[in-house]
Amino acid sequence: MTEELKQVGDEAQAVADAEGMEGTAASTVQDSAGADSVLGQASRLITPPAAGETEVIRLSPGERFELATNPASVNLTIDGNNLVLGFDLDGDRTPDSFVVLEDMVLAAGGENPPVLM
Repeated sequence: MTEELKQVGDEAQAVADAEGMEGTAASTVQDSAGADSVLGQASRLITPPAAGETEVIRLSPGERFELATNPASVNLTIDGNNLVLGFDLDGDRTPDSFVVLEDMVLAAGGENPPVLM
């Protein structure tokens, strides 16, 4: 593993080359606050569950994720430390299925929060 200093915007970041998930090159970036993020890492795709279903997901620190639906059709609520995504599947402006991002409120306030792409 090699490490170099890379300038991104106004912050210098340490970049370490690492082996990616399928043998592809990836880089770990550490910002000035010490948070790590993996460049070249595919985002986790969050898809709406079927109507009437709820899926619970725990994201890892620094994990990138994206929604596989129109963000305008997603209702966001906070339940304790969980972020609840309500998906309107039939266009009636009422959530039909849910994804619970477990402990997302705590993770968002941490040193290396998950990242919505």
